[in-house]
Amino acid sequence: MDLSRVYQALKNADAAGDTKAATELATFIRTQQQAEADDVRRLQKEYGPGVLGTFGRGVKRGAGELASTFTDIIPAMAGSALGYDDYAKEQLAEAGAKRAAREAESPTMFRSYKEVEGIGDFPRFVAETVGEQVPNILTSLIPGVGAGALAARAGIGAAGKAAAVGAGTYLGSYAQNAPEIFQNIYENTKQLEPGAAAI
Repeated sequence: MDLSRVYQALKNADAAGDTKAATELATFIRTQQQAEADDVRRLQKEYGPGVLGTFGRGVKRGAGELASTFTDIIPAMAGSALGYDDYAKEQLAEAGAKRAAREAESPTMFRSYKEVEGIGDFPRFVAETVGEQVPNILTSLIPGVGAGALAARAGIGAAGKAAAVGAGTYLGSYAQNAPEIFQNIYENTKQLEPGAAAI
């Protein structure tokens, strides 16, 4: 459905200060967009990629999300911690725009297990979910493996190597979780809370 005239009516209602009409038009637009997104997901389930294609798309989305964590969310968190809240909000908006672009290019097939409609959907649901997590898992494991290798080179015993692997894995995981918490707090409350996210 072409919503250009509805968007124009929304702009006109907003400019005229007619909040009731603007709210109704915005609700209509969101409803139409959600219906279109639901149609796309339904068609994807019926005619979309198979298990490997779904896995690959999940990996691609997960890698994009991880990249955005390091290029947008962590800088936003650091900026907010230093008092640059406007910069932090710009970075968070950029992260949201990148997520929307990834979703438009490669829509998520299953937003929740509740969308699995039968045994035929299950393999693609698992493939998509695992695919989205592959970059996160690697980011958690690589520092642990690296720390273990450094500990081995340093001649530290087995217990020291195990501790190094554990510490590296923890730090890799923390590097992802703290920014995600920061972003989630902002999305849900519109508050920038780098200290709370870092705990």
